[in-house]
Amino acid sequence: MNKTLSIGLAGFSFMIEEHAYIKLSDYLKALRNSLDAEEADEIMYDIEIRIVEIFKESLGRREVVNDADVEKVIAQIGRPEQIEEQEEDYHNTQKTTQQRTKVSERQLFRDPERKKIAGVCAGMAAYFGMDMTAMRLIWLALFLILIPLPGSPMLMVLVYVVFWIILPKATTAADFLKMRGEPLNFDNLKNESSKIVKFANDSTQRINEVYQDTRPVINEAGNSILNALRYVIGGFLGLLGLVFLAGAFMVFGVSVTGTGLTLPGFVGFYIDDTNIKFAGLALAFVTMLIPALIFIFLSIKLFSPKTRLKYVGYIIGALCFVWLVLLGITGFSAVNYQNDFRGSNEETDNIAINTTSDSLWVGTNKVNIPPQFKSYWNSVYSDNKTVFEEDGYPYIEIVRKDTVKTPYLVVKKRASGYNLPLRANIPVEVEGNKIFIPNYFSYPYQDRMRNYNVDYELVVPRTMKVLGMENSKVNLSEDDENRDNQSNNSHSSNSKVFNQASFSFSSGGNHISFNTADSDSITVNGKKYDEKEAEKVIEGLNLDGDDISDIIISIKNRK
Repeated sequence: MNKTLSIGLAGFSFMIEEHAYIKLSDYLKALRNSLDAEEADEIMYDIEIRIVEIFKESLGRREVVNDADVEKVIAQIGRPEQIEEQEEDYHNTQKTTQQRTKVSERQLFRDPERKKIAGVCAGMAAYFGMDMTAMRLIWLALFLILIPLPGSPMLMVLVYVVFWIILPKATTAADFLKMRGEPLNFDNLKNESSKIVKFANDSTQRINEVYQDTRPVINEAGNSILNALRYVIGGFLGLLGLVFLAGAFMVFGVSVTGTGLTLPGFVGFYIDDTNIKFAGLALAFVTMLIPALIFIFLSIKLFSPKTRLKYVGYIIGALCFVWLVLLGITGFSAVNYQNDFRGSNEETDNIAINTTSDSLWVGTNKVNIPPQFKSYWNSVYSDNKTVFEEDGYPYIEIVRKDTVKTPYLVVKKRASGYNLPLRANIPVEVEGNKIFIPNYFSYPYQDRMRNYNVDYELVVPRTMKVLGMENSKVNLSEDDENRDNQSNNSHSSNSKVFNQASFSFSSGGNHISFNTADSDSITVNGKKYDEKEAEKVIEGLNLDGDDISDIIISIKNRK
């Protein structure tokens, strides 16, 4: 079994038999020795690329290069001592055959050496053996001829762009030879590599000459552009720094008054009169001051690069250290403050409703707030002693019990702070069979962080009607269990829940409901109807006449 080696050619790896490797190595050395030292590397790289192509053609599914493959390479590229003989045969005795070979081995490339845009026309001219100018004239003629046809000029441009994208650019000597259909032998590879090197050198020289001629203009224009850009960026950073600096002194709208620091809006409501206020204000001030100074220092350096700013790093570093300290103090104070309100506390008050009526009316009562109270978010008012908080749509859960003869209202108060008393005042008013739920409730100012919540539970006899007053903003709700229990009772028992936002009626196994959020739909026994259809269906139900009248009136007034 022949020993194999791993070699690399032009960036590609091959497994090759040892004897074939020796032959190939000697051949490559002989080729390199026949070349000038200045051009040897470029030409040998192109030759290696051609060898890689021949190996790939010969190997097929084989993995190891053998003697026959190397002999094929030598036969196609030629031995150094046979170069002159191959050149003479190519031009004289084998001219016709080589002409045919050229055509059969041509490949289409973009020609970067003769390009005007992307080298598409130049590459096609070389491929078809045409004059490059003639090929460009053909493209121009097609473009002009197709101008009258809608969209045709754009189609020509699109075709050119497609060729630009899909055609590879000729970069190696082998690519240029394939483009013209010339044999990829040693002599041609050598000549083409020399042309590429010469083209690159000439291009570099022309670029250098143009650059030297235009260098003063370029430098002057570049300096002008850089200066303009420097001033624009410097001005922007300076303006940004001034904005941050102004914000540092106006952060949170802080003002110094005779009574000390005051804070506006919700910030003042929550952290006024606490230790957190001072640490928080200092933290906010330093947070705005650090970027303000950084932007101002950068602006000064951009406007005047030679200006030396002393101790900038120390100043910024010291402010960052102060910022970290203030952040720790603020966080520690906030945690301690929150610890005062751990857990939650809940209390309930039962308010008796002494009435002989079979129905209850529920509405809202407007609470009068003194004019000296300051507004926060239009829903909280305070004079730093008492807080009035809005309960915009009080939630009232209706609970029906067979054992209850006299209705009553359960007021549920909840707040943070398990071991702290609840001091909320909920001014509920009861007048006969009318219940007025306050739209605001109050509590002491020192309890403002306790997150007070108020819910209501209206406990009524099974057959009592509950109605919402006109223009009231109460949210009456009856759970499904109550409805199910009610549906199982006799036809004589019924329940109603009316309010401005929703309506619910249950009687004799029938259930009717609607919601103003879905004003075009009324649900009757689980099926939705529009207003006219719903009225007809309801009138056909086995219901009391007064109940039907109340339901239809509520439907008409729901919007």
